Amino acid sequence: MVIYMDKPNGEGWAHLLSDQAGEEGSEELRSFAGRIGIIRRLQSRGTYAEHYDIRERDISRAGSAGIGVVSRRKLAEILRDKKAQMGPKD
Repeated sequence: MVIYMDKPNGEGWAHLLSDQAGEEGSEELRSFAGRIGIIRRLQSRGTYAEHYDIRERDISRAGSAGIGVVSRRKLAEILRDKKAQMGPKD
């Protein structure tokens, strides 16, 4: 149960997601986002790929809150694991 952010891309965007599948991961992610003031729309809600697209100020706030920053490769591993936990419907 950890919130992760990948390294920002060349345009300054990053993805914020939970490593936990299902509703528990959704709640963990929404709760964290609320605590650091993210008001953007949740992307791919209810799926293994659920995340927030974040930029600049939100990235800074997330980093200050102590989340794990991972490579795109690690992010892909997290998504694969979540997809396997949720089953073939996604």
